[in-house]
Amino acid sequence: MRPLSALICVLLAIMAIMPTDMALAGRPRDQRLAPAQFAAVTEARKLLDAGDPAGAVKRLLPVADGERPPLAILDHLAWALELSGNHEDALKTYEKAAAVYPDDPGTARNLGILLFNRERYADAARALERAFELQSEDAREPALLAMAGSAQAHLNHYKTALGLLSRAESACGDAPVAWSAMAVYCCQRLKRPDEALARSRACARRHPDDSAAWTLLSRVLARHGEPLAAASALETANMLGAEQATSGNYRELAALYALGHAHAEAARCLAADDEPDTILRQAELLRLAGQSNAALDALDRFDDEAVTTPAVEKQLRAALLRGRILRDSGDADAAVDSLLKAARKISPPASNRTAQRLRGALLLLAGEIRWAGRDWTGAARIFDDLATVPGYGDTGSSLAAGMRAMVRETALSATLADEPRLQTDR
Repeated sequence: MRPLSALICVLLAIMAIMPTDMALAGRPRDQRLAPAQFAAVTEARKLLDAGDPAGAVKRLLPVADGERPPLAILDHLAWALELSGNHEDALKTYEKAAAVYPDDPGTARNLGILLFNRERYADAARALERAFELQSEDAREPALLAMAGSAQAHLNHYKTALGLLSRAESACGDAPVAWSAMAVYCCQRLKRPDEALARSRACARRHPDDSAAWTLLSRVLARHGEPLAAASALETANMLGAEQATSGNYRELAALYALGHAHAEAARCLAADDEPDTILRQAELLRLAGQSNAALDALDRFDDEAVTTPAVEKQLRAALLRGRILRDSGDADAAVDSLLKAARKISPPASNRTAQRLRGALLLLAGEIRWAGRDWTGAARIFDDLATVPGYGDTGSSLAAGMRAMVRETALSATLADEPRLQTDR
């Protein structure tokens, strides 16, 4: 399953760094622009619109000198510096603007975003929360609180982060799924599983048509120990996001069904995937569901002609599973034939350790089936082959000797059973 924190990364794209548009009239006297400054800002905006931020920087620098440049000059200069790749100078310009104009919400906002992007999370959280408080009540941006909460979470201050995210959700009538994902993450780190589940359910109710909300709920339910409920939520997510659904989504769904022992449903989720590992897993699930014929049909999809080492190992695993299915179905002869055929496809010098270990498992199972069928002689021959597999020498020799002892004991028992009858005949 994918980790819950993958959803949280969406927060990083919540807000774009843009300067706050400022009316050039109606400002306090120390913020009004002189004609030369007004002309510089106007030309800089045209250069920015034309995709020339470096030109905008060059045009603005001459009018940005002094102890108290107008905020519009600093705002546009910082924006142009950021777009031109001069990130440190952009940050220094916004820090200067925040020092000169500490009560301007736009400056605090943009400074907070730049600090967040520089991973200076403690400073970013303070700036973003201050920006929210400075904004007028009818123009406040709850996203600033959400980003401040994200910054606190990066600092492992989960309780503080959760408080900021709760304020953001309360201030926003339609809080995004990403905010809920971050809040759920904080709840889990604070070991509040019930609160995490309640928040994820509220998010799904708030966004019933958003696949991300149902994916979030699914993963929280899975962590809460409710795999079948989690599978139901993920089914909804896959249905809503059918165009974006990948094979990984369905493998995750199959894993949830398997955890809930709904093996047939788990196998259904893997039916369209032709990856060898997935086919093998589907066959295993069908076997657990009691659908032996369907499991054998799935195993028939393996390519018997593949010769690369990984492919041979997968074929051996498939043969081992086939042998178990046939044994459980009561067809001992077919099981042994299948196992021996696969075991004889490789030779000890030409295969790696994993392949030899699988070859040993095939021979061991075949011998056990003959043993269970009281075919001691056949079992002994198979165990002799097992003794030639690296790592199985002592096991194979001991089992073969045991089978031959069973043959002798059976013959002796038959002889003793016949002896009274022979005496009576005399």
